[in-house]
Amino acid sequence: MNDTTIGVIGAGTMGRGIVQLFAQAGHRVLCHDAQPGAAAKAVDYVGGMIGRGVEKGRITAQEFARIQGRIHAAADIAALSECGVVIEAIVEDLEAKRSLFRALEAVVRGDAILASNTSSLTVAEIAAACAKPERVAGLHFFNPVPLMKVAEVIAAVRTSPATVETLRALTEGAGHRAVVTADQPGFLINHAVAASTPRACASSRSRWLRPPMSTTCCAMPWVFAWVRSSCSTSPGSTCPRK
Repeated sequence: MNDTTIGVIGAGTMGRGIVQLFAQAGHRVLCHDAQPGAAAKAVDYVGGMIGRGVEKGRITAQEFARIQGRIHAAADIAALSECGVVIEAIVEDLEAKRSLFRALEAVVRGDAILASNTSSLTVAEIAAACAKPERVAGLHFFNPVPLMKVAEVIAAVRTSPATVETLRALTEGAGHRAVVTADQPGFLINHAVAASTPRACASSRSRWLRPPMSTTCCAMPWVFAWVRSSCSTSPGSTCPRK
């Protein structure tokens, strides 16, 4: 999967983390931001973060140079036309995301996947603006992205199984646990955290989480351990082993 060129739109905290994650995993990554100069600054910032690994002896100078060479700023979304996957990490505004996804469909190739890092909107709402909603999914990371080794892959009603599997494999290939979950605001892990209260836990059993997660979501001690350590379940599983 590391031959996939990845586009990241949004050069803020989450976007920078996503750029770093996939560049370190061997992907060529193109970063774009609507604010002039922001993408270039993000590239420099990510380079500085990765460069700390050289100072601490975690990677060699040669490895750093190779990683840094895979990260590029994109002046406009047209520059993302070669990407196999484009991940959006812009402001949490539905119309802004819809407008962006419509624009992306006009420039990316026909088989490219469009993913949103949204944490509060449903993927279906975003995909409704697209001509090919089957290639739209959620890919929700946690901050800081390189260290929080879990990400949610969210399938909307019309998201194809192939899209979900590609994102799952991409995430796992970058060293993160991919959790496939239903398309609800907050998705899975945020609701597991909310389930620390009895009322939220009762609600999650009936509304938010797919079984068997719904039967165990109240066990909060492992929720945080699972997010941080990426439990040893089979790929794509939605439930940690007991």
